Amino acid sequence: LNFQSWHVVIKFGAEQHAKPGHGEFGSVLKTGFLIDITTAVLGAITAILMIPLAARWLEWDHEMTNAAYLFGAAILFHVSGTPVGVLRILRKFGIYIRQTMLGSALKSVLVLLVWLNDGSFIHYAIALVAAESLRHLLLFASAIRVAHGNGYRVFSAPWFSDWKSFLGFAVWTNLKASIL
Repeated sequence: LNFQSWHVVIKFGAEQHAKPGHGEFGSVLKTGFLIDITTAVLGAITAILMIPLAARWLEWDHEMTNAAYLFGAAILFHVSGTPVGVLRILRKFGIYIRQTMLGSALKSVLVLLVWLNDGSFIHYAIALVAAESLRHLLLFASAIRVAHGNGYRVFSAPWFSDWKSFLGFAVWTNLKASIL
């Protein structure tokens, strides 16, 4: 479960960023972050509500079910679409690349530590979720820092005036990506 808002942020954000005074760029980012946070919450709730059904149907044991709950809750941290768009538009995509590499390295180190300590399946799940969640949080914080460093006060910006087109494009783009 992952809503790809970066397509929308790049389309609408690039248009606004190109305008004199950068138009409503901060407002586009605010709307994108709201969509990311909302879809992360909805995705986590959906995943967590579906786990009992999946556990019964697939005959999961207690440990597998707990790991599934952990991964479901981790969806709350999947707020990376708008940050990716921000970093691309503001030409700071190297931050995303470095954080992805750092996240992979952290994940490898944590998994190695679990292995060296004869960890159980749930310990591996905790290591993976911790590394991914931290990576997503750092990406979110970095995008906010870059936006603020470029003079955009994302959360105090007004809402994007063309939010209906923004939301419509977001929904259709994600439906298309899900179906194809």
